[in-house]
Amino acid sequence: MGHISRCSPSHKIFLDLSDDLGYSYLGSRTISQDVSSVTGKPQSVARAALNAVGGNQHEACALLMSGLSVAVTGGPCEVASLELGSPAWIGGEGVVSSVGSFAGSFMLRFPRYCRERVDLLSLETIEVFMIAASGTQGPHWTADEELSSPEISAALNSACLQRKTFKPGPVSFSLEHVELILITVVRNNGSLPPRNSHQSPAPAVDSCQTPHHGAASIESRTSGNLAAANLQWIGDLGAGSFGSVHLARTAGTAVAVKRVRVTSGHEMREVQMLRKASHPNMVKFIDSFSWNSADGQACVCIVMEYLPENLHTRINGHPLSAWYVRHFSVQLLTATAHLDALQICHRDLKPENVLLSQDDVLKVCDFGSAKLLGRGPSCNYVCSRWWRAPELILGARDYTTSIDWWSCGCIIAEMMSGQPLFRGDSSWGQMYAIVRILGTPTQREMQSLVPEQGGQRLAQHFASLVKLRRSGRPWAELLPAFAHLSSSLAIPRKLLTYCPKDRCHPSMLLSAPFLSSRSEVKLPGAVSEPKSKRRHQAQQAYLVERNPKRRCLLVSA
Repeated sequence: MGHISRCSPSHKIFLDLSDDLGYSYLGSRTISQDVSSVTGKPQSVARAALNAVGGNQHEACALLMSGLSVAVTGGPCEVASLELGSPAWIGGEGVVSSVGSFAGSFMLRFPRYCRERVDLLSLETIEVFMIAASGTQGPHWTADEELSSPEISAALNSACLQRKTFKPGPVSFSLEHVELILITVVRNNGSLPPRNSHQSPAPAVDSCQTPHHGAASIESRTSGNLAAANLQWIGDLGAGSFGSVHLARTAGTAVAVKRVRVTSGHEMREVQMLRKASHPNMVKFIDSFSWNSADGQACVCIVMEYLPENLHTRINGHPLSAWYVRHFSVQLLTATAHLDALQICHRDLKPENVLLSQDDVLKVCDFGSAKLLGRGPSCNYVCSRWWRAPELILGARDYTTSIDWWSCGCIIAEMMSGQPLFRGDSSWGQMYAIVRILGTPTQREMQSLVPEQGGQRLAQHFASLVKLRRSGRPWAELLPAFAHLSSSLAIPRKLLTYCPKDRCHPSMLLSAPFLSSRSEVKLPGAVSEPKSKRRHQAQQAYLVERNPKRRCLLVSA
């Protein structure tokens, strides 16, 4: 298929398809729709990919799933990194003496004074910059006077910098009067983490005023140890998957109050789950009561302990130290093993739902999606997308608590890298993100994920992914801050497996060398623990045999 060259530390690959592939094939609408469905790309991009590879459906899927940025489909050119000393043209004199404002960008090299057209297939949004005579490229090309152009050792005949943004799909322009072409991949790094798919509308957060004493709208749903009228409302904390959360105070103690609208008939399930799951690594349940809000909407208020920090804010885009990764992983796995022993599936584990105390005690919160398994089929549209297990994506309804173990693996990997490991931009796009990192599943793994009933169309798409036979990326490459600690890489690797039965039980994983070790390890550039917080704060986990088939973890402070 032509030559491949790696041009970026982010492993973006530019593929030249023009050596032996034409661009004349017009794929049928049915084939392009299939390729679009399998890869999650727009149909126009799928059609362009089919054209680029001569109509071969599997090669088109492989191209779109490869993680490439740009494919050269026509024209005498090649893509290379913009680096000092690199040739500016193919077969011409002149090298790059300064990159100007384009550090980390790429250049489209071609023979100098070439006047042919260039055809590209962009798989991401790109900005194309060209140094050319002013006004030669027609509409939608705009002059840019703010950026500093690269400098070339040979004199340039024109010095007007023009730019144009191209969305994913075919890209074509002429080299007439063009001296240099630069390409920048547009990446959106400001996206917010996706929320749980299984949500109910959150009540309005503008009516958190406490009703007066004796208000008929207040009815205790528990022992009544905490009356609503005794709460001093302070402010709003945000919205969870099933309601809004507010900060209040009672008897001098700050508490979190979650308000859930009475709409689905399951509003008391979170209270039941919190009571049943009581554990040092679960947020503490205090009380609950009914309340009619200012707009007349019936609500259930759940009062819990207040912890101002969560794991998402602690990570803050940077890898944690090995000490903290070990400390928090032990507690997270302990909590998950406890839920498994109770057959409670949390169904929305993510860093935002993992709270941290001032003493770095980890506590799982937000049981709005939790369910006691074994009571019929379960909803499969649960769990926030970046932490969602593959069987949920494929529509499984008879899943186990191992979907929480997958989420744990994602969270631990995020602590080790500072960023979510799988960042799909849609539900099906999440599967592509998983395949790009773990590689394509085997036939056995595929069969373990496909539900017995329903989801046949998704199963067909998934089977197409298996045929790509893409290998997974090394864990040392995915988590470079921990590459020198090979034992640490085994933790996410044993949790993030396609087959649910292959995922290591959390209680067994606690005996892994990295988690059972107590040695201090410092990582360059990682967030390390303050001197005032040492390992005496770490909780000791003990394995207790409950029955031959299940282990339960008890934790003592």
